[in-house]
Amino acid sequence: MKTTTFELELPRNMRPMARAAFKALDGDGCLFEHKGRLVMTDESGDLEEHGDGTPGNPWGCPRWIGDSFAELEDWLVQCAADWIAEGPNDPMFQALEEAFESAR
Repeated sequence: MKTTTFELELPRNMRPMARAAFKALDGDGCLFEHKGRLVMTDESGDLEEHGDGTPGNPWGCPRWIGDSFAELEDWLVQCAADWIAEGPNDPMFQALEEAFESAR
């Protein structure tokens, strides 16, 4: 069976908070369709879970796997809420704030 992976963009109708959270990841977030599912990975490029945590076979996984853009949107909004709860000293809070400012 041949598997094809496609890089995707966020839908334009996503909530501003979700779009800002994605932008705040600043290159650490890449969205793909892989094996019929949506997969958000980071700079590692991991599209599936792998490894067992040993030095010769380290564990890795994507940031998020789901079935719909609605699920992704909810996850991104929750990430943003978590970063806001951490407060202004958290680097992701600062990245989120910058993402909102650049969208204005």
